[in-house]
Amino acid sequence: MNKNFMTDRTLDTHPAKTIERIYVNLCDPVQRPSGNSVAEFCPDNTYVCRTTSHQLEGKGEIVTVVDTLASDKDAALRATFATTSPEDFDLTAENAEHVVTLSGGYILGKDQKVELTLQCGPNESKDNPNGPVLQSDANGVMKFNWRTSYFCATRGDNTPPPTGPPKGDVEDESKSVIGWFFTLLGFGLLVYFVGGCFYNYRQFNARGLDLLPHRDFWLDLPYLIKDLVSHLMSTVTSRRQNSGGYVAV
Repeated sequence: MNKNFMTDRTLDTHPAKTIERIYVNLCDPVQRPSGNSVAEFCPDNTYVCRTTSHQLEGKGEIVTVVDTLASDKDAALRATFATTSPEDFDLTAENAEHVVTLSGGYILGKDQKVELTLQCGPNESKDNPNGPVLQSDANGVMKFNWRTSYFCATRGDNTPPPTGPPKGDVEDESKSVIGWFFTLLGFGLLVYFVGGCFYNYRQFNARGLDLLPHRDFWLDLPYLIKDLVSHLMSTVTSRRQNSGGYVAV
């Protein structure tokens, strides 16, 4: 939809034909056609432009009038949007209507504005959308009717937003924290052993197992673990034997 839409009409004004062209773009200022010089088109920041040309038989067109109908020069566009369909009308349905009003135009010192009735046409082509159709031009107000599928409202997702982070995000965050913990633990052990071995080597000229920091503790660790497991197993076994409700005398 961000392009020039042009509507035209030809009047037989003997001896020449009068050709009136109106260019409209709702998204950005209209672009000057390649066949028009700068003087033959509206200035920058124009959203609705009208050119009037005259053509004698056998000769080319001559642009004689250029009218700015809606412009954002000096922030004068003052675009407004209103829904004209009833309050309970389904805006996604066919014929739902909205009105866009554009100001900032001027002709011979008189203010001009444009009213475009945007109508939902769900079956209209999206590849080649229709342009606006002129309805009236009086008292400084030019009115158009514009029907395309792009002016149909779309239904939003009625699913309520989640009250907390997604489950997958929580699980990923937990895995990330656990991963960081073991990474730091491994790095700390590495620093401990390398630093301890280097210290024992420099201070005591140690060799072999004597390089280990707190060597006696690490050599006794397997036996300590074995004793701990044996103690736990003994405790569990004792509780199971006493679970029958009788105490030996």
